[in-house]
Amino acid sequence: TLKSWDDDVVNAAKSALLEIGPAKSTQPLIEALRNKNKSIRRSAVWILEETAPAEAGEALVEALKDEDKHVRRAAAYALERKYRLNDIQPWVEALKDKYKDVRYFAAAALGKTGSLEAVQPLAEVLRGWGKHVRMAAAKALGKIGSVEAVEALIETLKSWDDDVVNAAKSALL
Repeated sequence: TLKSWDDDVVNAAKSALLEIGPAKSTQPLIEALRNKNKSIRRSAVWILEETAPAEAGEALVEALKDEDKHVRRAAAYALERKYRLNDIQPWVEALKDKYKDVRYFAAAALGKTGSLEAVQPLAEVLRGWGKHVRMAAAKALGKIGSVEAVEALIETLKSWDDDVVNAAKSALL
């Protein structure tokens, strides 16, 4: 009943699935990520984020490509908070998403990887639009800390946006 119009019914279904636990609910929830109803896909991502079963990681990466921006945002949030991806490419692709929240979580996740391969895509984000996404990219580059990351942060000190400049300064400390 994740597709109910009644929020109380949906919340009760979510709670029941959480109580059932990941052992029994993970596979049906992964299958729900392919449902035609975006509300069901969104709820499935939310529950998978709460339970964080390892086998859901790949399905959540696929959800980063969902047609619904809210499903993509929920998947990015879940992956950034609970999963560590060995391959940074899904995050690099997510940096190009139309929805700023997806780009924000992608930048934050790339900082957690510490991957030198993430420096160039994050540096490109610093030259783009979207204050919070640029701030997340600056913080991520600070975590990576390579010479190239530092150079990108120094270049950002010339930005017209004081908040982004302050994020770059903090990342350089």
